[in-house]
Amino acid sequence: GPPKLLFALVTLVTGSQVILSMTRGAWAGLAGFGLFLVAVSGRRLLRVGNAALVVLSVLAVAGLVVASGASRRLEHRASTITDPAFIANLERVNRWGAGLSMFRAEPLAGVGFGAYSDAYLSHRRVPLGTDQSRSRMGIHSEYLRVLAETGLVGALTTLLAMLVVARLAWRAIRGAGSPYLRGLSVGLAGGLVTYAIHGIVNNYMAYDKLAIPVWMAVGALAAVDTLNRR
Repeated sequence: GPPKLLFALVTLVTGSQVILSMTRGAWAGLAGFGLFLVAVSGRRLLRVGNAALVVLSVLAVAGLVVASGASRRLEHRASTITDPAFIANLERVNRWGAGLSMFRAEPLAGVGFGAYSDAYLSHRRVPLGTDQSRSRMGIHSEYLRVLAETGLVGALTTLLAMLVVARLAWRAIRGAGSPYLRGLSVGLAGGLVTYAIHGIVNNYMAYDKLAIPVWMAVGALAAVDTLNRR
């Protein structure tokens, strides 16, 4: 019906955009969303109609990517994921090492919220220097940023918050009183899963372009959970 066709269209557009973004962390997040979808909707996905729709959507995304002429760029970009000499990989190791150095120096409370960039130069490892090593950038990991800037106190608080959101999402999905609310909850939770994975190698939560949709998704899941319990 129309809802499934709309789902296929959204999958085509969004999947193509994520793949053509050339962002490896986003690819990992998309793969994580696929696994999440199988975990929460496995039986539904195995239904003939749904399975056919998923397969057609994937093939359509692949066809669109090939038609765009970006397949060679994608192949090259994918090959850099395991290349230790690739500058973005080397610089991430550099930034992560500086973050861990900050945590070792201030394990309880970190170097201060938002202070990673200011403390970076005094903690970087020169042997891992690249052309970007003196640039004022972030740590390229949400989790290491929390550890470096807020120490164990912030890390444990963040872990607790993530567990609360995960429980909230699970309740919203399991207790949904209609297919619409269940689909909405799965989509909202899946979006959070994508960034939970993407955040391993990037840190964008300081920017409103990401923080707003993330916290809106959390609020929407809370609203669905409230509706379920009425």
